[in-house]
Amino acid sequence: MFTFAKIPRRVHADSQRGTAIIMAMLILLVLSVIGVYAVSTSTVEMKITGQERGFQEAFYTADSGEPLGIYVTNLIIHNNFDDATDLVAPWSNVVQNSTFAELYNATRNANTIYDSSADINISSAGQSTALGLPTYVLLLVDIDRLQSQHLPGGGVEFASGYESIGQGGGGDVGVLYAVDSVGRFGLRGAESRVNIGYLYVPGLAGGE
Repeated sequence: MFTFAKIPRRVHADSQRGTAIIMAMLILLVLSVIGVYAVSTSTVEMKITGQERGFQEAFYTADSGEPLGIYVTNLIIHNNFDDATDLVAPWSNVVQNSTFAELYNATRNANTIYDSSADINISSAGQSTALGLPTYVLLLVDIDRLQSQHLPGGGVEFASGYESIGQGGGGDVGVLYAVDSVGRFGLRGAESRVNIGYLYVPGLAGGE
């Protein structure tokens, strides 16, 4: 038999079911927001990590240009080379003819290392591979002769040719060069620049 006493309980049960659905939807919404935020944060962190790696690669590439510039400087001066054809591969393919005059001129050149006028231009995959560099990097090196200077404690200072760090009077004079290197990480477009001074001492093994 139907009675009015059962009606409140039935209404109460229906309201409980509606509350459960609303709560479930709210929880689902909160979880969805948390999930979207987590995915967005992960994406940003991955981009930051990628950019940081790109700049590290660019720095290491630029840093590798310093010993290359010093090696080329010694190679040309020690052998009295006149132009790039005197060099053997792979150096003959990456060293520009402007380098040879700049190693002996006392004034800094007007060329910028950000274009093809760099003294050492490693811009192709074949050139990079030949020098042990990744194919996706670019390396530009500019070498400039800054000045010559007398070295303290040498034969000139003591009016003799035997106290010098070199033999005779040759080691009394040092030539200061600037080696400016730019490395670019091709995959991410990152770029780094490193500059050092190199003191070349004639008559001393290795030039340093």
